[in-house]
Amino acid sequence: MEISTRMPLLSILFLVAVLLLGVISIGILYLSVLEWRDRRRASDDKRIN
Repeated sequence: MEISTRMPLLSILFLVAVLLLGVISIGILYLSVLEWRDRRRASDDKRIN
């Protein structure tokens, strides 16, 4: 009986862990894209000037 009462808790914890992993991954991707755009913009400015 104890195992069946823990299953919903484990399912919720697993879902929270997956969601956190997704949010962190999206944040890292977002920061990487911003850095790439900034580097590209800086190199374009150097070329123009």
